[in-house]
Amino acid sequence: MRPPLARHRSAGPDSSRGAVIAEFAVLVPVLLILLFGIIQFSIAFNRHQAVQAAAREGARVASLPTTTSSDACARVTAALVGINFQNAPTCQVTFNGGSSCNNSAESVTVEVSAQHTVDLALAGNTTLTITGEGDFRCE
Repeated sequence: MRPPLARHRSAGPDSSRGAVIAEFAVLVPVLLILLFGIIQFSIAFNRHQAVQAAAREGARVASLPTTTSSDACARVTAALVGINFQNAPTCQVTFNGGSSCNNSAESVTVEVSAQHTVDLALAGNTTLTITGEGDFRCE
């Protein structure tokens, strides 16, 4: 006759269950903070690209001989419709070599700046100044 087998708890999948739960509880907050940081960075990058595109569009309009600085800034504002900034973006038009593209200016530079708030989980809110610049030769 065979002796009865001793019942031992084997070191199978059930024995490491508590360790997996503890590791999961430690890693989930870190991964969530990382995920939301990536999302906030993406939003800030998108707004930076929008400001750059608006400055380039304003410089393109300002390079035409019949437009004024206010026309260029109006085009910048129109290009930024739908992008929510903390304050209204500022626009500065500089004609290099003259007072306008009508009066012997060689090129035009449009600078746009806007405030963007980045909200990070444990770091709090940080306000960034996003700037964009567009240069065009006068036509």
